[in-house]
Amino acid sequence: MPIILPDVNISSESSISSCDNVELVYKIDGNIRELIAVATRDIGTYSENIDFYKKNIEKNYGENFVATMKFLIELGDINAEQHEITPNSRIYTNGVTCVSSSMRGKRIGSTLIKNAVEFAKQSGADFFAVQCINNISKRIYEKEGFTIAKTIFFEDYFKNDKKKLGRIDQAHPAAFYMIKKLQ
Repeated sequence: MPIILPDVNISSESSISSCDNVELVYKIDGNIRELIAVATRDIGTYSENIDFYKKNIEKNYGENFVATMKFLIELGDINAEQHEITPNSRIYTNGVTCVSSSMRGKRIGSTLIKNAVEFAKQSGADFFAVQCINNISKRIYEKEGFTIAKTIFFEDYFKNDKKKLGRIDQAHPAAFYMIKKLQ
């Protein structure tokens, strides 16, 4: 679905990669095409999503990678029944949505999210899930009807790691696992 902004020439293209769906957004100025936003997405069952992170830990691509996978497992470990999620529920997950700082405030992120929700519905997903690591993305997803299934405060999670504690942005003290029921 195209992204249309007044006074900005935008090109949006979708492709298939290691994820089920990747959307790239470019700003076009004459012959120059600048990548200004990216969104990656996958679809699978709740069990497959957790297994994906566990299998990636085994690959051990380095300390930060393993720590990230462990964090995502912890964040995604929710009371699924409370949210009507079964082990076989089809969950569309939003891997990454990034917008260039020079293009923020133009509703590009919101449009990418709306496009993803529509694609998830068309793909037969029962739920849409996302991990938000800051309050800005949390607010955008809340506006689109997502609810918080789990919150992890970085200070609590990294309490035994002074190096990571020192890097916590106090404006964004927590990560959120958010879901939206689609069907």
